[in-house]
Amino acid sequence: MPRILVVDEDKNVRLLYKYTLSLEGYEVVTAHSREAALKKLEGVDLVVSELDDPYDDDSGNFSKFYETNKDLKVVVNTGYPLEYTESTQCQADAILAKTSDTDRLTSVIRNVLR
Repeated sequence: MPRILVVDEDKNVRLLYKYTLSLEGYEVVTAHSREAALKKLEGVDLVVSELDDPYDDDSGNFSKFYETNKDLKVVVNTGYPLEYTESTQCQADAILAKTSDTDRLTSVIRNVLR
């Protein structure tokens, strides 16, 4: 099964997504920031990351992830989806409005990994 890295400063979001995605059969690792995530990217197929990272001055830019793995898939999980779509700083495979609707999360991930 694919390996997914969930990046969010909110511990409860990380726990919810890890639990949900693990039940779907994915191997899941988590990180509280993009800086921490960069150390965990080896073997990762997909990253679910919030748009804004309070620990990263370069929020919204995922280029460091792609430098590590050019085939990496990225799902932006944000409370501000319109802000992201107006941004031209980076590209993602999908944009998901941050929610506790885990059915939507798993559906988006399945589609991106196809």
